[in-house]
Amino acid sequence: MTEGSKEIIHQRINGDQWIELCRERITLDGPIAIERKYLPTNPTRPPVILIHGFAQNRFTWDCSQRSMANYLASMGYDVWNMELPGHGRSRSKDSMGAESFSDYIHAMITVANYIPEPAFWLGHSLGGATIYSAACLMEPRKLRGVIGLAALYHFGNNPIIRQVCQLTQLLAKLPLFKHARVRTQKGGLLLSHIYSISDVVGYTFPLSGWWPGTVEPDLFEERMRLGMDWTNIEIWKEMSRWGTQQQFPYAEQWSTLDIPLLVALGDRDHLLTIRDGRPAYEESGSTDKELVIFDDFHHETHYGHLDIILGKKAPKFVWPTLHQWMEKH
Repeated sequence: MTEGSKEIIHQRINGDQWIELCRERITLDGPIAIERKYLPTNPTRPPVILIHGFAQNRFTWDCSQRSMANYLASMGYDVWNMELPGHGRSRSKDSMGAESFSDYIHAMITVANYIPEPAFWLGHSLGGATIYSAACLMEPRKLRGVIGLAALYHFGNNPIIRQVCQLTQLLAKLPLFKHARVRTQKGGLLLSHIYSISDVVGYTFPLSGWWPGTVEPDLFEERMRLGMDWTNIEIWKEMSRWGTQQQFPYAEQWSTLDIPLLVALGDRDHLLTIRDGRPAYEESGSTDKELVIFDDFHHETHYGHLDIILGKKAPKFVWPTLHQWMEKH
């Protein structure tokens, strides 16, 4: 384990909102890289662990123009922006990173054991599924509460994604389809270069990762350039099995786990539909659980998969909703 030196930084929260924060970089054995941020006068609220999604990294939460990580730190939380094994600074030249989904879970338990007090765990997309799974295995005293933000529980209710999952299962036994890495950065950069087209297409194309008009082009380009990453093909193969079987691997344990739970979903999220995410709420054994659907009627615009974190309206509606829920707990 290594801990980097602390430094004071001046960064943007959103628009003309700036904040001075203390930042330190921590690397646990794995490697597991964490970027920690909090007020220079020390945190006034509990730790929040941020977990990114499939083939992403820490920039899911922390872009230079709009940063949920900085917002939470400005509210007094002790923010731990964790990168899963094989992603971002958690990638090693000598390793493929995670060889299976269980490696993600074990990394989260390692972080939970390192942090000296119970934390809130906030996961986006596959990061939410990782949190749901780890919560079933870790000591309950490590958990103040769990938030799944556009988080995977079931998968594949989008018919195109279901077909891709089925095709993946057919190809899974081929030697060429084993122990390879998936790189998403080039695809993300292509989308950013043709943003004016891809943004409009999002009205009709059932695989759009954001609702049209919700993310500024320059912010979108930064998110695609820095935040799209690598992953092991084995992780996608496991996800594809969920997509074909519609069965969360820890469903039985989840149904008996009684911890505070918030499930937050976007009304027009094509990648993680409401039908995929809602069962985490419905099948949870929690006696303290809440479901929030961000939509245009209550929250001024539709919400997709990426913009639920960094869209124009996220700082007004999504971020405060998460903060208020944690404040209650």
